[in-house]
Amino acid sequence: MLKKENRWVLRGDVVVLSEGNQLKFVAENGIKSIKAHNSNITKLLHLLSTTGVALEFDKSLEGNFLQELMNANLIHTAPPYGLTPLQNIQWSWNEAVAPNQEMSQQLKKSSIVVVGCGGTGSLVAQSLAGSGVGSFVLIDFDKVQMNNLNRQFVFSAQDIGQYKANILAKQLRENQKVVNAKPVISEITSSTQLAKLAAGADLIICCADEPKGAIQSYVANAAVKAGTSALFGAVGINNGILGPLLKDISSFQNYLRWIGEIHRVCGQIIIPARFPSNGITNSIIANLIAWEAFQYLAKIGPSKVDACILNLNFKSFELTKKQVFK
Repeated sequence: MLKKENRWVLRGDVVVLSEGNQLKFVAENGIKSIKAHNSNITKLLHLLSTTGVALEFDKSLEGNFLQELMNANLIHTAPPYGLTPLQNIQWSWNEAVAPNQEMSQQLKKSSIVVVGCGGTGSLVAQSLAGSGVGSFVLIDFDKVQMNNLNRQFVFSAQDIGQYKANILAKQLRENQKVVNAKPVISEITSSTQLAKLAAGADLIICCADEPKGAIQSYVANAAVKAGTSALFGAVGINNGILGPLLKDISSFQNYLRWIGEIHRVCGQIIIPARFPSNGITNSIIANLIAWEAFQYLAKIGPSKVDACILNLNFKSFELTKKQVFK
């Protein structure tokens, strides 16, 4: 059996072209030219770029060429034998998309709390688990119902009557190989209750709308008490809400004042319920929330929703800044 370090795979976004004795690698960050050592290598790399099969290198003969490809970030080590298809995908992510091992380890040791495991929260959890996040607390008191199945794709007809958090935790453990996926069957009724559940977490993600008019305040206050950050999102009929991502005490205070003002003006926050949301709009917002959470946990870039709310119009697909809490 070949050792792992002798088998290599071309990055998925790389196309190989040949021009004389030069190989041209067309990648996302530009074109790189590397001199091919012989025609056999050229043929192998063409095959690799079209089939994705693993390429075997003899380091003693092709070490310099192999090192050039590695230095240019054009190849990554092939998955070990015996992995499941999902494990293969995870391996490729860690090796190629996230070659920075420090970032991969950061995600693996990250812990998040997902409040609300329905159409948005379940997809957020799945996406983050597939991206390498290692630990989840999944909070929901609701059971799967028939009318959930048009948009809550984690669940099936066989799950009707079972708790959503239990089903989602099982899915993450079995499909995504997440070791720590803890379901909590409970309605959040206070910030103190949630703060205890979020102790040690890196991020609380709020995808819940119950209890109406109170859950946002509970999450924000709980994050302050637990010394962590909070990210919010919601889905309406024609619009989706992304953010805010709250990290510092000033932003939390401004957000809580804004929520309090809405309560005073409206008496309560009324969430329209004439029509159910659907899988398309839920998936859009869920993946945007997951991307913001991923960037925050991996520390790879500024957030678009740092202390602000963005409104996404599903018809025009325009993002507009709705509220700022800095």
